[in-house]
Amino acid sequence: MTNTDNQREYSVEATATHVPREHLSWGGSKGAQHRFLAALGDHSRRIGAGLAGLAAVGTIVGGLTGYWSAYKVVISDWMGRSYVAMEAPRLSIAVLPFDNLTEDPALDYFGDAVVDDLTTDLSTRMPEAVIIASGASLGYRKRPIDPRKVRKQLKVQYLLTGSVLRKGSSVRINARLLDSKDGQELWAEGFEGNMAELPNIQDQVTSRISNALQFTLPAVCVRRTEKPDNQDAFENLLRGKVALNDERRRGVNPRIEAEHYLRKAILLQPENSEIQTELGLVIAENLFLSRLLPAEEQPSADEARARRKEARELIEKATRLLPGTPDARLARALLSLHEHDFESARLQLEQARSVNPDDYMILYFLCLDYEYLGRPADALPLFREIYLRTAGRVPAYHIILLAWGRVLLLLGKWHDALEKLKEANAQRPSPATSGALAIAYAEGGDLEMAHLPFASWREWHIKHFGVPTIKSLLASHRQLSNVPEYLELVDATYLDGYRKLGVSEE
Repeated sequence: MTNTDNQREYSVEATATHVPREHLSWGGSKGAQHRFLAALGDHSRRIGAGLAGLAAVGTIVGGLTGYWSAYKVVISDWMGRSYVAMEAPRLSIAVLPFDNLTEDPALDYFGDAVVDDLTTDLSTRMPEAVIIASGASLGYRKRPIDPRKVRKQLKVQYLLTGSVLRKGSSVRINARLLDSKDGQELWAEGFEGNMAELPNIQDQVTSRISNALQFTLPAVCVRRTEKPDNQDAFENLLRGKVALNDERRRGVNPRIEAEHYLRKAILLQPENSEIQTELGLVIAENLFLSRLLPAEEQPSADEARARRKEARELIEKATRLLPGTPDARLARALLSLHEHDFESARLQLEQARSVNPDDYMILYFLCLDYEYLGRPADALPLFREIYLRTAGRVPAYHIILLAWGRVLLLLGKWHDALEKLKEANAQRPSPATSGALAIAYAEGGDLEMAHLPFASWREWHIKHFGVPTIKSLLASHRQLSNVPEYLELVDATYLDGYRKLGVSEE
């Protein structure tokens, strides 16, 4: 099986200064402690012991995995002080106070809250990055920002700056990502809302910025690396993350490039908990998506069993240092989804969501879980939350729109389904979208409009799976879920639509 064959799009769902390693390790709590202790000497060892005690308390509490974020932010705060004589870590960022462009004290509090939330969110979502604590950046409030001076003082590669402006009853929030070397703008985005809804706007702005930076920072860091094939574990971890985002966006199944870079990374640092987590996640995601491949390309029972075991072992090793991270819980949930253990998957996803409510992939897979449980109505508010937290500006949003449209189909909301499916098709056409569009048109009574997308879907299906029949289509849905409530909805909507389009029973 060639890479070209592997990378055909079958998915109907899924689907950022280098510090010498002898002085600085990274990733996981041990890496953070080494950074801290190497920089601060004897005095910091006493402080480091106290922080280690804090980490131990977090471990004992169990399940309260946010302690790691707090731990890392405290370390980052010390790193931002003049005591630290070191270069800026390669992937490091300081969130500076947002400028209040209006004389409204309420916006001062609002800007501070956004900065504080962003610092915490980024620390949770990007454990491989150094995030400078918000307290270290307060001295830059209402001062002109010289990126090079901030870089020298805070030892960071990137700066997030912003402004808040009131216009009547509206408020405008702008955010910019700068390179601290030269002040070059790398990313920018604006948000608008109503002053009466400031608490909700705060949550949405924070979510959208942290979602955008999760993808922007590693990609920028990788693009600016001088050695594109660097034999460096951190470099390969970042490349794996960037590849995963790109392969999700393009619907590549399996995620070959992401797994390639992460396997290179783990060979270089086999005990690194962040690499273990990411590799375990990619293996679990590939296994979950494999059921959408033609039969001859799916892993055998022995291969699937070996990959499940490998993913579980990687996650178990990782959680000894970083217990219960959102990505670790997502990986476990994907393994449960693959095994049709939808209730276990739901519990893992809900726990991951409680730690990081801004991760739209967690919300997306929770939507899938509700779909396969035959509870599509429970997925609708989650899709709306994904939009509020991303504004649709994330990789692979067309796949989320497709899943949204499928849920609306199962609920018999033909017009609403058409709107979502048309939007998904406009962003990125796919055979899966064509098939769903055909059903929506047919069930809505417009067989003429259903003809073109149905012909496109049928041609693709014949090429990869053979001539479609009601029996074979039902069997393919049973591969997704064998829950009776789900299959009943499929028969009343999907299969009924295909029957109206002339698909034979046998």
